[in-house]
Amino acid sequence: MMKPLNPSDVRLLEVQPAQEYYKGHLTEGVLSQLQGDNFTYWEDGKVKALIGMQHQWKGRAIVWALIGDVKSWIRFHRETKGIMKEYISKRGILRLEMTTEVGFVESERWARMLGFEEESILKRYGPDGKDHKMMVRL
Repeated sequence: MMKPLNPSDVRLLEVQPAQEYYKGHLTEGVLSQLQGDNFTYWEDGKVKALIGMQHQWKGRAIVWALIGDVKSWIRFHRETKGIMKEYISKRGILRLEMTTEVGFVESERWARMLGFEEESILKRYGPDGKDHKMMVRL
């Protein structure tokens, strides 16, 4: 079940190994300053994922996610698509962006399932200097 994000939820999230580095950058302090629609996904009383959308300027927004050991991917995917659809409609979004780390196949697959397409490679884009793919939903 999606609930509004409480910044302290990040401490309760056990992320998948591929996102461990990123969790260290999305601290409670950072999350408390984020503007936008941000959510925590709960299963069996435990935090399983954090997801958010930040408005950049009229018509453009960024979506991000930190994901743990989600058991019901169908439910999580459906709820994520629903909040994205509502956000796009409410904000008049023409371009929704997300990045996936090059080589992180599961994140790219999920981005495509959410309706994103690869636009470009962003060299040394990540905080660790890794390349990312710009994924867009127009």
